[in-house]
Amino acid sequence: MSESSLQASASTNGERKVALREGLRLEEFLPEIQADGTPSDRTVGFLNAMRSGFYEKRASAEEIRRTGTVYANEPIGFVAVYDDAAQEADEFSYSGSFPIATFGHYEKSFNIGGPELVPAHLITMVTVAASHRRQGILSAMMRHSLDAAVEAGRPVALLTASESAIYGRFGFGIATREAKYELNCAGGLRFKSPSVGTVTNADPSKIGDVAATIFARAHAQNPGSVDRQGTYLEYKTGRWSDDVTVPNRTLRALIYRGPSGEPEGFVTYAFNGWGWKPPTIGIRNFVAASDSAELALWEHLANLDLIEKIVWPKAPVDTALFYALEDSGALNTVSVDHHLWVRVLDVPRALTSRSWLADGDFSLRVRDRWGYAEGTFSVSIRGGVASVGLLDNPDQAADMGLDVATLGALMLGDTSVSQLVRAGLIDVTVPPAALDALWATAVKPFCNTGF
Repeated sequence: MSESSLQASASTNGERKVALREGLRLEEFLPEIQADGTPSDRTVGFLNAMRSGFYEKRASAEEIRRTGTVYANEPIGFVAVYDDAAQEADEFSYSGSFPIATFGHYEKSFNIGGPELVPAHLITMVTVAASHRRQGILSAMMRHSLDAAVEAGRPVALLTASESAIYGRFGFGIATREAKYELNCAGGLRFKSPSVGTVTNADPSKIGDVAATIFARAHAQNPGSVDRQGTYLEYKTGRWSDDVTVPNRTLRALIYRGPSGEPEGFVTYAFNGWGWKPPTIGIRNFVAASDSAELALWEHLANLDLIEKIVWPKAPVDTALFYALEDSGALNTVSVDHHLWVRVLDVPRALTSRSWLADGDFSLRVRDRWGYAEGTFSVSIRGGVASVGLLDNPDQAADMGLDVATLGALMLGDTSVSQLVRAGLIDVTVPPAALDALWATAVKPFCNTGF
């Protein structure tokens, strides 16, 4: 991919892209692995700048080689902004291959709640050096990336954010949440319904293929699910620790097989150590492709010898575990936080890809300051499928009006029209309850992937 300047480049809707100030240079490239197996200088610079932006330690050459190789096989597009003049003027600065801003994007499948997975534009690795903030750099990289998503025909863009106050202005809305639970299991716990199938211990380093197969089944079943990037299995099966050059020897694994003998779920976890009181394990990865898998794995975990507490940090907000336990008070909700953010780029395709529970008709006015989703649309739902048309008069009064970030929040059914009306985010000309019935979903969405 070639170097590009955003100074005078037009976007897909005819508007100008956000300009970078003079002296800044934007470059997009794929992770580069050279003939000798080592990453190129600009790949090394990008990965170290990204790690610096997240306050991680500077990586060794071997760490960069391993992660760079996985990224190259994905592949992930790297977008970097360089300040050549500042680096030349300051003898103490990093080398010219070290950018002052980083941004990554790639395509993965997304369960938007319909019968088929859709291609989604995933955004990750977003950093801007403190010395260069409030100069339009993030806006420029975001515009560059979303234009690429539209050109590639991806109806939605997705991200998971470390901060919740940044991405709403770019049209992203909170579409799924995740909970952190603590389960007090001293002495073991009883379940109201007996489990079926079998749970066995497994070597984490050997479960990569079966873990991928189980995840694929769960991914196809669960609205909000995003397919996983290549680094996931490396970390979640213990082949990599935080230092990717050595394995994670603390990791343990369980596999669940249903009555047919087929694997339907797995969990990896780690013991916090005997210095931790009470004796505690932390869940690292929990994937169940059936209800019986979820309950059987939890029944096994809740009755491990000597363990008194289990921490489940990235869990669905509507877990059935609370109701399955005889002592429901043993499960405590520590926190509920935002997780997956959705940015709609193609309104008709996003709405027609989603499933609907009730028949009906409504009109929808979407405001989008960047133009991708702007318009007034007619939506007709029959037999669980929506037909969407763009109305000729964009100023025509609509049954509901909202900005594109609010549409993203509504898309998967984690919230309702009525709740967003109360929040002042949707204007309606019809009773909100009637729209709630149309937008409702059968289950709460959950994203079991971070990126």
